[in-house]
Amino acid sequence: MIKKLISIALTIILSGCGIAKTFLYAATSPEPNYKVFPLGENKKILIEIEKTYIEKPYLISLRTEFIDGSKHPSYKVYKELNYPFELEIKGYKKSGNDYSLFITKIITQNNISYDNDSITENPKNSAFTRSFGFITLPAGQYRFEITDRSKPIDKYKKIQTSIDIFVDTSIK
Repeated sequence: MIKKLISIALTIILSGCGIAKTFLYAATSPEPNYKVFPLGENKKILIEIEKTYIEKPYLISLRTEFIDGSKHPSYKVYKELNYPFELEIKGYKKSGNDYSLFITKIITQNNISYDNDSITENPKNSAFTRSFGFITLPAGQYRFEITDRSKPIDKYKKIQTSIDIFVDTSIK
């Protein structure tokens, strides 16, 4: 009986702990699935978030792959990552058979939360992800419409960009 009470007490304590929540999010969420999204072409993309049953924090992540087939040292890549872009995000929550708009947000290169190395299909190319702290979503089903509002620049011809919205599993 005492072991059971200790077990329950530990579960309650850990459930309030950020690390325990992060592990729960990581264990119950799909891996990121980046979709090619070229900048400077004013295109739109839809990203669906399947029905969730608990509140979770989400990130928007933009992956930049340098398609020149050569590895770049980190300091050079960070300099190259400093390119301008503007994305408009509209979020819709499903209610019955309809989706209703609940958020509109503009994201630029100035909103970056953190950068990370990224893996690409071509091991010769360097890639990095830039993540933007986004929103905590309550249980439900969501759709996000992302519109590129970036002005075309030459640098976009040297990179391939991809985007996704996924559960934030970073430990804070």
